[in-house]
This record gives sequence, structure tokens and C-alpha cells, in this order.
Amino acid sequence: MSQHTPGEWIWKEVNDFPEGKHEPLVGVARDGLLCGHYIARLFHPDGGRGVNSHSPPSEESYANACLIAAAPDLLAACKSALGTIEMGGVFETLQYELKKAIAKAETTP
Repeated sequence: MSQHTPGEWIWKEVNDFPEGKHEPLVGVARDGLLCGHYIARLFHPDGGRGVNSHSPPSEESYANACLIAAAPDLLAACKSALGTIEMGGVFETLQYELKKAIAKAETTP
């Protein structure tokens, strides 16, 4: 099985169109900024008709960007949870990791 792109994933609203259109973009972070390695671009609710579309991104687009950016954190938290449960370990750290990953997935502007 292939591995996902390593690194911290974040989302930012980008404006890289001459028409001034903004879209959420998910990518790898370096020092809290997108470093040019993009994971996903979230299209507009009009079906993503390209640069001629002037409709703003929907709240759903931002929620999707948050969830995609949190995917590596959610995967790590799930693996940690499984390991902790299988070994009968302490749950305080596990609870913190799960809450942190869920908060990242659910945080929208």
C-alpha cells in the first residue's frame, strides 16, 4: 500500500486567479505556511467551472478542507488509540490526541 504525503497538512484560502477568485487549498506546511506541495484544491459549489466562476466557496468547502487537512492527524490518533487499547495502556494521552485531531477536523473559519 502506498503511503500518504508526509508532513503536517494545513489548509489556506488562496487567491491565485486574475479574477480575484478565492478557494480553499490543502497542502503540506512548513513553518505554518503552505510550502508548494498541494494535496487538494476545493472547488466552488457551482461544480468547479474553472476561473470564470465568481461564486464564493461554500461553508461545506471550508469544512471539507478542514477534514482533509486533519486526515494525517486523525490516522495517527486512530493508530495510537488502537495500540493503547490493545496494550491496556493509559488513556489520558490518547484522549488528548483524539480531541486534538477531532478539533482540527471540525475547525472552520
